[in-house]
Amino acid sequence: MSWTLKTGNFKISHERSFWKITKGDLGKCLVSFDPSENPPSINGSWYCSNDCNPTNEDELRGASPLTGVKIECLATPQEYNFSTGVQDIWSVGFNFYGELARLEGKGGVEGVETLGIVTGLNQESVAQLTLGCNHGAARTSSGRLWTWGSNAQGQLGYSSAAGFAVANAVPQLVDQVGKVSNVSAGGSFTLFMTEDRSGRSLFGMGSNRYGQLASEEGFATDSVLEAPRKLPIDANHVTVIATGRHHVLLLNDSGLFSWGHNEFGQLGRPQGIGTTEAGDYRVLAVSPSSFEGKKIATIAAGRYHSLALTVDGDLYCFGSNFRGQCGPAGPDGSSQPTLTNANPTPKRIPRTLLGDEPASWAVAGQYATFVLMRSGKLWGFGRNFHGMLTEAAGQVGTGVPVSVPFLLSEQVRASMGADGMVVKLVSGKDHAILMVAKDNQTDPELLVVGSNGYGQLDGVVGKGEDSVAFRKLGGILTPCAGQGPLSRDGVCKSGTMKIVDVDVGCDQTMIVTERPECPPGSFSPTNKQPCFLCPPGKYQDGLISSSSSCALCPQGKFSYEGSTTCIVCPLGTNTSGEGSPESGCLQLCPTGTYGVQQEIGLMGLAPCRACNVSRYNDEEGATACKHCPALTANLQEGALSVSSCRQFCDAGTVSSDGLRPAGGACQSCPAGSYQPELRQTACLACPKGFKAEGHGATFCSSCPPGSFQNQVGTTACESCALGLYQDMVNSTVCQRCPLGSSTTVVGASSRGQCVLSASQWWSFGWNDYNNTDPGIYTLEVKQVVFPPALVANDVSNLGSKFGNRRIRQVAAGSSHTLFLTDDDRLYGIGDNFYGQLASDSGMQPSCYEPGPLLPACDPMLAKKTEIVELERAKFGPERISKIFAGRLGVKSERARVD
Repeated sequence: MSWTLKTGNFKISHERSFWKITKGDLGKCLVSFDPSENPPSINGSWYCSNDCNPTNEDELRGASPLTGVKIECLATPQEYNFSTGVQDIWSVGFNFYGELARLEGKGGVEGVETLGIVTGLNQESVAQLTLGCNHGAARTSSGRLWTWGSNAQGQLGYSSAAGFAVANAVPQLVDQVGKVSNVSAGGSFTLFMTEDRSGRSLFGMGSNRYGQLASEEGFATDSVLEAPRKLPIDANHVTVIATGRHHVLLLNDSGLFSWGHNEFGQLGRPQGIGTTEAGDYRVLAVSPSSFEGKKIATIAAGRYHSLALTVDGDLYCFGSNFRGQCGPAGPDGSSQPTLTNANPTPKRIPRTLLGDEPASWAVAGQYATFVLMRSGKLWGFGRNFHGMLTEAAGQVGTGVPVSVPFLLSEQVRASMGADGMVVKLVSGKDHAILMVAKDNQTDPELLVVGSNGYGQLDGVVGKGEDSVAFRKLGGILTPCAGQGPLSRDGVCKSGTMKIVDVDVGCDQTMIVTERPECPPGSFSPTNKQPCFLCPPGKYQDGLISSSSSCALCPQGKFSYEGSTTCIVCPLGTNTSGEGSPESGCLQLCPTGTYGVQQEIGLMGLAPCRACNVSRYNDEEGATACKHCPALTANLQEGALSVSSCRQFCDAGTVSSDGLRPAGGACQSCPAGSYQPELRQTACLACPKGFKAEGHGATFCSSCPPGSFQNQVGTTACESCALGLYQDMVNSTVCQRCPLGSSTTVVGASSRGQCVLSASQWWSFGWNDYNNTDPGIYTLEVKQVVFPPALVANDVSNLGSKFGNRRIRQVAAGSSHTLFLTDDDRLYGIGDNFYGQLASDSGMQPSCYEPGPLLPACDPMLAKKTEIVELERAKFGPERISKIFAGRLGVKSERARVD
């Protein structure tokens, strides 16, 4: 987990075009160059060519010579020097009063069946753990005292919920004088010893109904004495204090002393025995003669019985033996005492029942006794209803006690798989836990046995069931049991968590473990082993206030797994925010592109996208492209500067893309067309009824009244002819004057300009040569004109056929017609095959010879379909008085003028 900087554990050799790094057991290597000693092209950080995977060799691709190089290699973790262990308390089982110092399950009778950590001790190291039936206490290495659980009799030492049967699941500090050096929790009271310069003092708190506090105050009452009070005892030479349910044993240099409840003689004296209310607050010595003059080495107190172990290894028991917890009754073990039989006189348990060897220590459970011999053998006797003495001892599920000591060592061996060394044993009401180590060099493991009625065995069997054989305690502690060093993937190994203490209450279990804080490059939610490598993007340098988590790499840096520091991203890259792995070093988007905005900061990073058309970007690391200035655009993606933006073509002009060509100009729309919009590629033809006279028109002008236009794309409008008018704009035709009227001017703009005529000329009949109807009214040539058609009048001549002159006379020939105006002008229309219209146009003289007409002779070729003015000079200067027209078919036909 901790990456360690290695130096001198690799070598560099130059081979061809690259440098080879032989790393051995090294993990990742970071290669950097001193900018002052290398060309600018190789400044910055370089990485191994094989992504620095922990292989034996890697190639450094770079320039030669390799000067100013710095190589830092991080070793894969192999072993750790653990710091001083930090302790935790774990708890499981009955938690109605908060006995587990956990909120889970408090106030419930079901119990908690999974070990959980106690978090309320302010992470202080635990020096001593002690449990009563429904409360607990812990002394820290700093000498402070924490308590939790039931405070119904004030046994927690503070006023919170004192006198009430409620849960106190959060440990609280007890105010006391001096530094606490020892503590022991009884059934409903607590004793603790303090030390200061003046010496030791013994304090007590909680119930004093039976005199447990060695005071007359509250004696024989249900008084709640929550304030710690000093006991009238010289504590300077106290070596051991043992608290039972309602009684106390104290061992000092002078001998054994006792006080409290004595219904079964557990005080080692006869006063008050045989009554449930029996108690004695006096601190009195147990007669040394009771132990046959032997010096006592240690003591233990059960629920209603007491144990004293002498220096030479003899075990004495006094008090209740109803469950066989004091062994067989009588000198030969032939009978059992009854519940009402008190045993105030200590009775030595014969060594013959314990393998004929001395005892090393003894434990008093609620209703059972365990004895460890100096040889390491373990014996047990007492109540076995739930199999606490194992099924092999018998009487499981019965009320019959196992009074003859039963050898438990073979059962321990079977569970351990080898000989085990019992380090400690604790016993509750019906379950027991052993700390067992394989040898002096191995951390101990826990074996559990007995009742799991409230989950106090942490799931080795189902809750409510019994374990009638020793079983290893699993759950949270299993990964940390004797399996070598901590692995790189964070699996907890031996040396990372050590079980240092265990205690039990009536139906609860608490375990003290010790484990080091996480080394640099790793973390743990509890700040201690088992630890896990910091993931990529995070680091733990060991200087961060807590290794319960890894810190995020700052923006612009990244880290590998298990890093103790972060590495600067390569040149031209950056991270979006904090906590990035190597892949999080993203390219700064180049000019002409834009990227995703950083979580922290304003730079744009990969993936980069090209700027869209009409946009550009002239800066690196942009999150958006800039718009071309107003009335400009570009047509290519990824434009790099504003110079790529070209001006729109103005209205009235166009180009192939609607933009002004670089170094050129847009083309003006030709006359007759227009373009009202900017940035256009084609001009629009003026519609009918409109005109555009010049170039570059942005709109078409309307044809005014008196004019029209029936073509598109024109430059001018046509005036309405004589006899026609138009009073609207944008017209495509002119309106005719009513029949019998005409206009006197061209371009009449209203119907009011139409004037009624006094005389009219009409034509009808044969019209092969257009001689009858010049198309003035009908606008088409007909072979026969009928009904009659108006040819002229005295107001004007329609369509300006006669120059708006008044007709004075009309002469009609067989195939042509002549018109004489008031101003002596002569007009004609029709056949000119023989020159009838005084013009050689269309004449064919070669066809006049006698005989049949030649095939090439076609009289129709000389036909005049439009009125033409005859050349007046041909008739002399005299005024024409009358005109005549000849007949059809006579060669000499001609027009005669008088």
